Amino acid sequence: MHFGMFMEFGFREGGNSARAFAEGFDLVDAAEAWGLDCAWLAEFHFNPGRSVLSSPIVTATAIASRTKRMRVGLAVYVLPLAGSPLRVAEEVATLDQISEGRFDFGIGRSGFQRSYRSYGIAYDESQARFDEALAILRRAWAGGKFSYEGKYYTVTEAEVMPTPVQKPHPPLRMAATSAGTFEKVAREGLPVFVGLRGDGLSFLAESLDHYRSVWKASGHPGEGSVYLRVPIYVGADEREVVS
Repeated sequence: MHFGMFMEFGFREGGNSARAFAEGFDLVDAAEAWGLDCAWLAEFHFNPGRSVLSSPIVTATAIASRTKRMRVGLAVYVLPLAGSPLRVAEEVATLDQISEGRFDFGIGRSGFQRSYRSYGIAYDESQARFDEALAILRRAWAGGKFSYEGKYYTVTEAEVMPTPVQKPHPPLRMAATSAGTFEKVAREGLPVFVGLRGDGLSFLAESLDHYRSVWKASGHPGEGSVYLRVPIYVGADEREVVS
C-alpha cells in the first residue's frame, strides 16, 4: 500500500508566504526521513488565506532537489489553466529528469470556477481543453516531431526535449469526484485520485465498483490503481483529536 501526504502549503494564523513555504519544506524533510512514499501537492489560485501553491510544478522541482528517496506528485495539476500543453510537456519532462524518475503527474480540471473566471477561461470549456491537452501531452512524450490541430491548441512540428526518465512518461493519475468522471478516467485507462469528502463510504464503494467495471469493459489489464485522500487528525488522545 502507498502512504503519501497531501500538502497545501497553507497559512497558519498570523503567518505569511515565507513561513508557509518554510513549514512545507520542513515537513517534506521530515517525511523523507520518516519513510513516506510521496508528497502530493495541491494547486490553488487567488486564495491568499489558504495556500501559496499557485505553481505546484515549481514547488515540486524544489522538493525533488532536496530529497533522494521520496516521490513527489501533483494532486492535481489543472491542465485547462496551465497554458500551452506543449510547455507543460517540457516542464514535466524536465522535472522528471531532475527527480531522476521520482515524479507522478496527477491531472484534473478543478471545481473552483472562480479561478477560471480570473484567468478569463470559461469553465464550460474546461472538459474540451483538458481532453486536447492530454492528447498533446501523450503525443509529445511519445517522441519525435508531431503536429496537432485542435479547437483550443495547435502544435506545429514540435519535438519535446528533454525526454522523461520514466517511459513513456511519468505516471499519470486523474482526479474524480462524480460518477461521470470515474467513468471517463476508467475509459482513459488512468489510475484515479479520490478525495473523500462528505459523500460517505457507500458513494465511494459504488464509484469504485463502476470505475473497475468500465476499466475492464474498456479492455485495460488489471483493475486500475486507486489513491484515496483521507483527512487524519492527530492528537495525544481522542478528546484532543475531536477538538
